[in-house]
Amino acid sequence: MNKTINPSPIRTGGFLNTIERIGNKIPDVTTLFFYALIICFVASLLLSFVNFNYINPVTQNKLVVVNMLAPDHLVTFFTKMVPNFVSFPPLGITIVATLGIGIAESSGYIHVLLKKLLAITPKKLVTPSVIFVSMVCHIAADSAYVILMPVSAMMFYAIGRHPLAGIAASFAGLAGGFSSSYTPSIIDPIMQGFTQSAAQIIDPSYQVNVLCNYFLSFGGTFFVLLACWFVTDKIVEPRLNATMPLNNDLKLDNIANSPAITPVENRAFKVASIVFLVIAIGLVWFYYYYQKTLYYVLLMEV
Repeated sequence: MNKTINPSPIRTGGFLNTIERIGNKIPDVTTLFFYALIICFVASLLLSFVNFNYINPVTQNKLVVVNMLAPDHLVTFFTKMVPNFVSFPPLGITIVATLGIGIAESSGYIHVLLKKLLAITPKKLVTPSVIFVSMVCHIAADSAYVILMPVSAMMFYAIGRHPLAGIAASFAGLAGGFSSSYTPSIIDPIMQGFTQSAAQIIDPSYQVNVLCNYFLSFGGTFFVLLACWFVTDKIVEPRLNATMPLNNDLKLDNIANSPAITPVENRAFKVASIVFLVIAIGLVWFYYYYQKTLYYVLLMEV
């Protein structure tokens, strides 16, 4: 006789439950964006009548608030809406990365990769490993969110853990990596640009090193890793298991318990990895060659 085990009732009190109740009442992200747009438009209308007497220290021009509800600005807003969306930098990377993830998953490349990773990673260290890799992979900018989070979810699920906890861990590591990183990243020149522009208001000849933020960023990595590890294993995953338990009837084949890698799969994985490395090295070399050629052309013109 089969016994049906009812999940334990979810408590409605407590700090986390309060946060969850408030969060569930917040509208959808798209709706929030629309509300924020309306607020900005109305605020621009009201503030356009206010004289703040602020002067741009570089151009010496007076700073004024532009009324976005003015007819000419409304026309500009609607006519530039599609071009602005198409030219949004993360859009192209996200689309290409999504296609790549789909091909890698359908072909079995990710399946074999997870098996190899699980073979060398102790189960107890899966969470810090995912967070560490996420912190390193943030150098790929927005595309890392598309690539790493589904892989992390599959990695957690492969060892019988909640996949949403893997998504949370990788998201926290990626987000933390932008402010705490083991390596210099694309955020460093951005921060350097802000700092140098601010410093040159006072001293136009002042130059800020691009690694000005690196030591602070590297020092924060240890706390980010430990904090994300603790929160994932002690708070996030236990709560997910209590509030959203996995349905055994709907589970896919567990990767860790699936058959071992066959010689054909192993050979295909090696060939695919070699091709990937060749393409990556080729792109780096061509980029370096292009920059070097461009440098010589500009030097000759000067």
